[in-house]
Formats: sequence, structure tokens, C-alpha cells
Amino acid sequence: MMPISTLLETVNRDGWALVRDFPRLGREEFLAYARSASPGSDPCLQWGFGPVMDLRAEDGAGNYLFTREAVPFHWDGVFFQVPSVLVFQCLEAPAPGSGGETLFTHAEKLYAAIPERKRRAWQAAQVTYITEKVAHYGGSATLPLFGRHPHKGTPVVRFAERVTTSKNPVDIEISGVDAATAREIEDYLVPLLYDDRFCSVHQWQCGDLLLADNHALMHGRRAFTKDSPRHLRRIQLR
Repeated sequence: MMPISTLLETVNRDGWALVRDFPRLGREEFLAYARSASPGSDPCLQWGFGPVMDLRAEDGAGNYLFTREAVPFHWDGVFFQVPSVLVFQCLEAPAPGSGGETLFTHAEKLYAAIPERKRRAWQAAQVTYITEKVAHYGGSATLPLFGRHPHKGTPVVRFAERVTTSKNPVDIEISGVDAATAREIEDYLVPLLYDDRFCSVHQWQCGDLLLADNHALMHGRRAFTKDSPRHLRRIQLR
């Protein structure tokens, strides 16, 4: 089994790492594997339910993450501690053509693609994210539109889409700029998130182990069909 330290080196260089046909690990085995990233200390962030999240559709779910709905682009930790790396293992994969792909957009490349005149005009922009605490996160958080990767120092876009759903919607408010500029920011950035120059689509297969740099990438999910399975386990590393 490939050491997680080797995969983290790839993540630091490329933003993500993928291993296919990784051994199927039980919950505790998966946690032990993630913790091997930092022997002697626990690198895993803890939520109210613990360090391991099961991402799958649940009957009666109050939050869109646990439905078959699409998940708009975001980065993890807006309402909590921001993890450095997301570790996913695919236990059940959607059938090809049924949706459920994970989307990744490169926040560093996105920043570089924004014309300099816009970056200057948007430099003071702050984005406030607001949602009710129905699942493991919620509240209100205000963050700069532009940030820097904490390890590499490179500039990044820090923007999450608004979530229009009956299952725990997320609203956004852009401040620090005038109303016209606030509208321009959202209208400009949302299509760019899905632009093929920056956006990669990952079709899950059973046995996939995928690690993603949460500072360098934003991620989302395509909706998937009612009869298709999709079960990922995820751990967040500090």
C-alpha cells in the first residue's frame, strides 16, 4: 500500500493525487492510514461526528451534501477550520453516465486568468457566506475574495458559489466594493469556475483514493440519478 507521505508529495506539487484500485479499508483502517501522515500527532480535523465523513444520499437529509443534488463549487472550512488536504476513498461509484462526478477547479490558475485591471478593482472585495446550521457546519463567515496559498505563497481565488436549494441553502454577500462591482464579480467568476481551462472532472471508480489540496483547488459535485449508488469516505488533514 502506497504510503500517504508519498501521495502528499504529489499533492504539494500537482494539487492532487489519485490511486486506482487502492485496497478497500474499513473506517478505522482508513483513519489509521490518514493519521500515518503525521506520526506522533493527529493530523485529522474533528467534526461533531468525528474525523471520518460518509458522503452518500440519505432519505430525509436536511443538507444538500447528503442528497443526489449538485454541489456548487466551494472550498472546505468556510465555517470551520480550513483543512490543508482532503482525503477521499470511493466505496461505491456511480454507474458511468449517471452523474456524481466530482469537479475540481484550480484556484491559482483561476486567479492568474483574471485580467489585472479586474484584480485591482476587486482587491478590497470581501465575501460573506451565510447558512443555517442544519448539518455539521453553519453560521456566517466573511473572507477576502483573494488570498494566498499558506504553504506556497501563491495568490488564489477564495470564492464559493451561492447554493439555491431547499436543503440548507447558502447565501453570499459581496462587500468592500460598490453594488455594480459586486454583481460583476459573481457574474464573471461563476462561469469561469466551470471553464475547461481550469475545471477537471473526476469520474469515480470503486477503489479510488484521491487526495486534493484544499488551498489550491475548489471542488463541487454533479447531480446523480436516483438509482445510482455513490458512497465516498472523506477525512480532512490539517
